Amino acid sequence: MRTAFGGSRQPLAAAEERVRVKAHLLTLVGHELATPLQTIRLTFELLEREGVTAPDKVASRVGFFLRAAEQLRGMLEPLLEYIQLDAGRTEYGRAPVDLAAECDAVLAPFRDLATARSLGLDLRIEADLVSTSLDRKLLRLALGDLVSNAIKYSTSGRIEVTVRRDGDALQLVVADEGRGIPEAALPRVFEPFERLDFASSRRAPGFGLGLALLHEAVTRHGGSITVASQVGVGSTFTVRVPGCFPLTDELARSRR
Repeated sequence: MRTAFGGSRQPLAAAEERVRVKAHLLTLVGHELATPLQTIRLTFELLEREGVTAPDKVASRVGFFLRAAEQLRGMLEPLLEYIQLDAGRTEYGRAPVDLAAECDAVLAPFRDLATARSLGLDLRIEADLVSTSLDRKLLRLALGDLVSNAIKYSTSGRIEVTVRRDGDALQLVVADEGRGIPEAALPRVFEPFERLDFASSRRAPGFGLGLALLHEAVTRHGGSITVASQVGVGSTFTVRVPGCFPLTDELARSRR
């Protein structure tokens, strides 16, 4: 990655960039964590003031706690992944993966979210594509992050997830009919701390690290991730990871 994860820059420039990125990260952490922490603090104050004599009120306050805790978890998980990846502590390894079972497991918690927003969520796996050799963590990261974003930034239409084979590579495509991304913003989509809600006055909580993490993880597998998008029409993200299927002699010769 060109910024947070280093690269081919001169040592001094790379060091300065890392200082800038970490300073920006600390600012974001303070700002983004303030809202859920404030919710928790105020809820405690209300409970202290009201006591525990009204069970119905206590139950409603517990709901506030749970939502604030979930918001914190959703922000901190990618932040911790970012820190581990930046420090070179994230390990990947390939193993046989049952594609249908794994994809269904990842999508299961998103189906209710999609239904609640009147969105369709379809999964299409290429015929005869049963298993592959892939890092399970990478598949879950790619599918979970892309579908989560598609739901978050769509208010109608369908989200289509397509899994297919491209030579020895696995290709994962997530297409939505959401708000889309401005053309000028597309080159920055996979940069750390960038948000997809460019045109929105109300930003979703988070540090803008999800797509940056996914880009780095896919790159470390020798793969690629691309995006095509049009404002008001939707976005299509395509992940391609090579080396997931054995190449027959004939197919190998055709690719030389």
